[in-house]
Amino acid sequence: MKEILVIISFIILVSCIQKKPSKELKSQTNASTVTTPTETINKASENIEDLNSFVPTLIEKYIDSLSFGNKYKLTIELNQLFEDEYFVNIKFYKLGNQIWNNVQEFNVEKDPITGLEVIIADFNEDGYNDFSFQNGVTARGANELRTHFLFDSNGEKLNLIKNSNEYPNLRFNPDLKCYDSWLVYGGSSTLFLRLENDLLTEFAGVDCNEIIEAYTIDKNRKRQIISSDSLNCENRHRRYLNYAPLIEWKN
Repeated sequence: MKEILVIISFIILVSCIQKKPSKELKSQTNASTVTTPTETINKASENIEDLNSFVPTLIEKYIDSLSFGNKYKLTIELNQLFEDEYFVNIKFYKLGNQIWNNVQEFNVEKDPITGLEVIIADFNEDGYNDFSFQNGVTARGANELRTHFLFDSNGEKLNLIKNSNEYPNLRFNPDLKCYDSWLVYGGSSTLFLRLENDLLTEFAGVDCNEIIEAYTIDKNRKRQIISSDSLNCENRHRRYLNYAPLIEWKN
């Protein structure tokens, strides 16, 4: 009987000794497949390019704080950049507590050919200077396209005329208190435009081709011819100050 007990005890002891190494092996296998979050991030960063390395290329820079809006208290900064396409980044700063604070920022598409050619002037005759920059040219340079920003003195902010770059040779018309655009092609057209909710809308115009036609545009966007003259069309490239009566710009 004692011999049987000794044999049973010996078998149990041997079986425990054989199981213990397999348990340690399982633990070692699990440890070899676990990676920490830091290791995972480090490995991923080796295969992914750093997005911050893609910095737009600066083509041209313009800064002014002396002649725009409330002088010496406001600054405009324009950067012509390239990143897949050309665009202009516009930043508007206010001076407060001796610190320049960036309060507005815009990105506007631009052509790759022309420079900024910034113009600072009072476009709407409110006593404060506004600014524009060149977007491009067509018709071999005859049609200059510009983006216009107006300074709002009440809110001390910039108002972008959103479709200003769609109207070539745009300027303020002092007689009609509106804007007009001059489009040059085989002939020419003068478009008279109202500014409504930061958008320009045509309300009248003069076409100068084989004949000179003045027209208005009604609320349904239909043209109404108000005058036509076929006797005086030798020079087809005329810009008009008024459409009724017809008055040419005199530079």
